[in-house]
Amino acid sequence: MIPSNLSSVANHLWQSTLFAGVAWLMTLALRKNHASVRCRLWLAASVKFLIPFSLLVGAASQFAWRTSPAMGPSMVSRAMDQISQPFALPVEAVPTVGAAPSSNTVPAILLGVWFCGFVISATVWYRWWRRFRAAIRAATPLNLDLPIPVMTSPDRLEPGVFGILKPILLLPEGIDDRLTAGQ
Repeated sequence: MIPSNLSSVANHLWQSTLFAGVAWLMTLALRKNHASVRCRLWLAASVKFLIPFSLLVGAASQFAWRTSPAMGPSMVSRAMDQISQPFALPVEAVPTVGAAPSSNTVPAILLGVWFCGFVISATVWYRWWRRFRAAIRAATPLNLDLPIPVMTSPDRLEPGVFGILKPILLLPEGIDDRLTAGQ
């Protein structure tokens, strides 16, 4: 069994990973739409990694809602509770003081696999980020009268906008000789 302090972390990780997978599928489905739509989807997935779902549920429970007369939870409600918290210990399964702890390693293995994937993804992202930072440092400004700065880089990169707070349009060196300003 997973200790209770890791239970909330494990729940947050699987929910966020599922949310990112859904965002990825939606960006594939919406690839013919504007890039801003896909960017907003990825922003929502990123925010999901920062805000645990249980925090949102806890915040929503602070609001007073009109309630119906007391009834027992329905089967759907119990199933949704179990799906949303698969790593939580059911009330019936809480071990007694004298019981020996059971050893279920599946959640620990899943957490380990997820963590390895996270480390690999973070490493690949960091290497790309360093490559683009080096390309921007080696780039020279280009005056194209656009709302964001435009720079040309001697590196063999695909044209693209890099940066969130200070976006820069980075073009390969010599592309302005082959394309018109409109292109």
